[in-house]
Amino acid sequence: MGERDAAAGLAEATAAIAATARTAGLTATPATVPGAGEPPRPRPALATEHLTEGALGLDAHGRPTIVEDGTAVPLDIHPDQQERLVQLIGLKTRTLALYEAEANTTEPGETTQLTGMRTALREAYRTYRRKNPPPGKPGQRRTLVRKEAKDRAAREGLPSVPDKWKADTAFSFIDNDPDASLLFGLEAWDERTGTATEQEILHERVLEPRRIPEERPGKARDRPRECHRRPLLYNPRT
Repeated sequence: MGERDAAAGLAEATAAIAATARTAGLTATPATVPGAGEPPRPRPALATEHLTEGALGLDAHGRPTIVEDGTAVPLDIHPDQQERLVQLIGLKTRTLALYEAEANTTEPGETTQLTGMRTALREAYRTYRRKNPPPGKPGQRRTLVRKEAKDRAAREGLPSVPDKWKADTAFSFIDNDPDASLLFGLEAWDERTGTATEQEILHERVLEPRRIPEERPGKARDRPRECHRRPLLYNPRT
């Protein structure tokens, strides 16, 4: 696939559904409005109203799903690739939830909730990385050949296995997920050195509320709260 724009990816991801956030219990709790006197109310971390076509998720039993015609259905994936894909979907869900929680937290700086979500994401990501390359590393394998496909090709006297008989890898599935752009930005890949560097989101807050100064003391402006976004580094996706 071609390069995904980071800012567009952020906008799309926070607007798109990650239904597994609800299943995983990832919630964002907005801060109490000053003077309202009401306790914070938990809400789904990704409060969206539609399912993104082609987006991956997990069902109640932790099995991969894909959205087809607006409905999440079981995903056909080779057993050898399922564990890795489940990890990637979980990382995608946590990443989306953290970005939205940052965008919706009115209190400036790091909060207890954000720290907990960030720590959980960082630990899960590092666990994934112990056995796998970073998602943003170019040239990762997109297909594999099942044994039954090899046997069939041999029976039919074919010199090689046709592409249509090959199975998609976990990387191929997540790379085609329209909601996964931000997952690919957790590390920046350096082709020259062959190394990856963890990005800010794994260590500190990157989305902050920006307060607009009052025009006159004692008179509040009727303007919406803005969210300040620091520049983020993302890699081309291949």
